[in-house]
Parts: sequence; C-alpha cells; structure tokens
Amino acid sequence: NVMFNKLQKNSENLELTSIPLQQINIIEQLASLAGAKILVAEDNVINQQVIKGLLTHWKLIVDIANNGEEALEHLAANNFDAILMDVQMPIMDGLTATKLIRQNSAWQEIPVIALTAGVTNEERKQVTSVGMNDFIGKPIMQNELATVLLRWIKKKDDNNQNNQQFNPESASQQIVITTPSPNLTPLTIDGFDLSILYNVFDNRDEIIGILRQFADNIYNDVATIDQAINSGDLNQALSIAHRLKGVAGNVGAIALHQAAKQLNNELKQGSYQESTLQILHQAHQHALTAISQLILTSENFVDYQDNQESANHNNQEDLKSLAEQLQQLMTQMDLIPDELLDKLAKNIPVNRQE
Repeated sequence: NVMFNKLQKNSENLELTSIPLQQINIIEQLASLAGAKILVAEDNVINQQVIKGLLTHWKLIVDIANNGEEALEHLAANNFDAILMDVQMPIMDGLTATKLIRQNSAWQEIPVIALTAGVTNEERKQVTSVGMNDFIGKPIMQNELATVLLRWIKKKDDNNQNNQQFNPESASQQIVITTPSPNLTPLTIDGFDLSILYNVFDNRDEIIGILRQFADNIYNDVATIDQAINSGDLNQALSIAHRLKGVAGNVGAIALHQAAKQLNNELKQGSYQESTLQILHQAHQHALTAISQLILTSENFVDYQDNQESANHNNQEDLKSLAEQLQQLMTQMDLIPDELLDKLAKNIPVNRQE
C-alpha cells in the first residue's frame, strides 16, 4: 500500500498525459478528411474500440483487422487511404505484414502508420526499415493521432496537394474547443483519468461497458506474468507487460499503466525488481476492484450478459453487501481478499480470457 500510494502521489509527473475534457486542438482540420477509409490492424479489443471511436467521431470510415494476416485480406478486398498497424500482434505481426504490403506494387503508396507502445530509437528504426511511414505511441493521444493522419492522408478537398507538406503548426492556428456532452455526468474512479474515454464515447453506459471489458481483458494478466517469470520465460512476461501498458493507458488507468511500463522497461534489460512486480500487483488489483465498485454502485448499471436473466432480489441484496465491504476496504486502502473478488466474479459474470 505504501508503494502504491507513492506511485499515486507521483502520477502527475508521469509521461502519460491524457486528454483534458476541454482543450484547444487541431481536430477541426480533420473535416477535410471526412469519408477517408482507415484500416486499423490491432489485436486488442479495447484498443480497437478506443481507436475506432475516435476515428468514427471524426467522420472517418473504419475497418478492423485482428492481425497482420487479416489486414492483408482487407487490403485485397478494399481500398484504404491509410493503415494504422499495431507492431505486436499474433499470427502475423505488423512488421511482417508491412513488408508484404510493400512487396505489392498496388500498395506501395498507402501510408502505413505504426501503433506501438515502444518509441525507442531501435523501435523507430524497425518500423521505418520495413516501409512504415510514421508511428503513433500508445496510449493513443487524440491530437497526436489527428496530426499524423493529417500528415499522411490526402485531403478530400485538395487532391493535388502533396499530403506530406502538412504543417501541424499552421493547422493548430485554426482551433476548436472540444467538450463532452453536457448530458454526461462525469464518472470518477480512483487511479483513473477517464477524459480520453469521454472524448470517444457518448454516454455513461458505454464508458462503463468499456471499463468492464477492460477488467475482463486484463483479469489474468498479472498471474500470467508471474507464471512466465517463475518458469524463466521473461520474453513472455515482457510481451504481456507491453500489452498491458498500452491498453491501461488507453482507458486512463494511470497507475496500472505506469506500473506495467516500469516492469516492461526492466524486462527489456533482461531482469526485474521484486518491488516493481509488487507495485504491479497492487495497481492491477486496485484497478479491478475500483471498476467492480463502479459497476456495483452505478445508477446506470447494465448487465452486459445478453443471455443472463436479471438478478433476483436475494442476489441484489448480496451485491449491496459486497459493495459495502468493497467500499470499506478501498477507503482504508486495504488489500482486497481473494474471497471477496471471487464473490464479485460470481455475482457479476464475465467471460474471462484464459
């Protein structure tokens, strides 16, 4: 708890800078790209929804591919103005897919923009060496995404203009204030900055839904990291920490993002600190229990299991009791017992990834 509190207090100094609810930006410039078709190759469902939400909000047309192989299939069937390509994906990664794209003469001019949670010089060389045009770091920042798209996609109202001559400094002079819908009552979760989700989704239920999917998505991650480390497979642990870092950042789970980032950086060097792993455990547990509390106490609670019947009166009483226990433990910043987490899992069914 001491380490977790220290991480929380230092969160304002993190590299993660999420999008405020009111800001001056260059989003107005994207009107010239309305109707452009974007292929997003990304294997994580949470990242898919956040990226697609931003792009469709800007009137862009989006197709989703779950890996590099699917991206090639989409390209063979449709024309796209740009590709957002995750670097690390199963079946076929983004680097391999981009190499194959550049070998096809029909796809030579399509801008391929890397999506990567790592932005070291070595990683930048990797993405450029296979023919990628640019990169966007994870977590996805709204203005960075907008700027890169404007840099590479030919504007619909000026087909003769060289799209690579886009000047973000001049574009930023034409500004617009973006604010969330006035009908949204802001949600607050300890350890989270939900502002990026408010720029993507239109209502509380959607935001709660994405947070619930996020909790489901990462539920086993830390246990799997432990197993990989204990078996000596640091590369597997690194892969999971890398993915966790990106998806946590995209939903605004600041403390968890930073903890996963620190472990990711250490594992890249071939080792890790026990204290780093402990902080990750605490941040992970805190994120899961905070989301569970939000779901239990929200006025807009929705059962996202379409095939589940509504909870009966007795079950509702159980949920109230669990919520009260959870609230007391979180107020005291105590660790949440596994037994309580198991009870929550049984009362709020989810399809966990094994």
